[in-house]
Amino acid sequence: MGHDVAGTVARTNGSAKSVARANVRRGVKKASTVRLLRRPMGILRGAYRLPEIHRAVAQGGFKKNRANMSRLLKNVSTLNAQQLEILRDQENLLRSVPVSLRAVAHNIKNLTTRLDRQEASSAYAIGRIEFVRRELMYELKYGEPGVGNQGAALDVETKIINVDKVNQALETDLRLNLGCGHIPVDGYVNVDLRALDGVDIVAEVDRLPFDDGQVDEVFSAHVLEHFPQEELRRKLLPYWARLLKPGGTFRAIVPDLVAMNEGYLNGTVEYEDLRAVTYGGQEYAGDFHFNMFTPESLQELLEEVGLGNAEVIARGRPNGACLEFELKATKSGEPAA
Repeated sequence: MGHDVAGTVARTNGSAKSVARANVRRGVKKASTVRLLRRPMGILRGAYRLPEIHRAVAQGGFKKNRANMSRLLKNVSTLNAQQLEILRDQENLLRSVPVSLRAVAHNIKNLTTRLDRQEASSAYAIGRIEFVRRELMYELKYGEPGVGNQGAALDVETKIINVDKVNQALETDLRLNLGCGHIPVDGYVNVDLRALDGVDIVAEVDRLPFDDGQVDEVFSAHVLEHFPQEELRRKLLPYWARLLKPGGTFRAIVPDLVAMNEGYLNGTVEYEDLRAVTYGGQEYAGDFHFNMFTPESLQELLEEVGLGNAEVIARGRPNGACLEFELKATKSGEPAA
């Protein structure tokens, strides 16, 4: 009977200890869910698993070494405080990084804005310098005669040779063939600097004996390349455009830059032919070339002076040693009834 009582007491004590341990574990687990207690509870669980702590607990060593336990708890508390300080430092760093990045981004934006302004200012200054340079060169080359360049060029006196033909064309359909040379064209009033056979008017191509809006068509074959770009853009093309009636036609034949270069590269155009077509034969004063064109570049020039609806009639067309293209454009506006 006494044996059974003792066993019952032992089982009761064991069961109570088990319940206590379970309650402790639940308490520790529940405390671990609290953010501030999570780390210290983890440290305590880790410390409890140490062999020395296990032996001390099993042997009742904590009753004899309470001072050691106090020091242990104090150390654990110190470690927890240090860990919390580290966490606070990390949080402060994380909060400060976006602020610093925003400041850096703001400084970069300001610097970029200043650089863009400086680049725009530099581009504007370069553009103005180039504009002034072109203006000066144009005035030196084509400006009004002054003390320094009097007699630099001999003007051709305008003279109508075939008066009847010109008057008839004025009454019907005035079509000009500028710079005809030795190749006058039927149905056109042929104009050249020289009184060659078939020439109807001797005149400079920029001093024709007609008023603005009086001409139905301006045609030229291998004339435009004899004039520099700025003279064409500023003087000749605007002048010819003014002579045309609204809806009038401008037609030109010039060397085809693309076709000539491609021919030279593939061996179908000889070097001497390329050189002569590009720079002119250079056998007399009027045999020098100052310009070359593509259909696109000529179309752009014509559009600047109001000659639009450009149509390329031919490209790469052989004409002796030259490969040429032909382009036609129309002056804006409706033809007169």
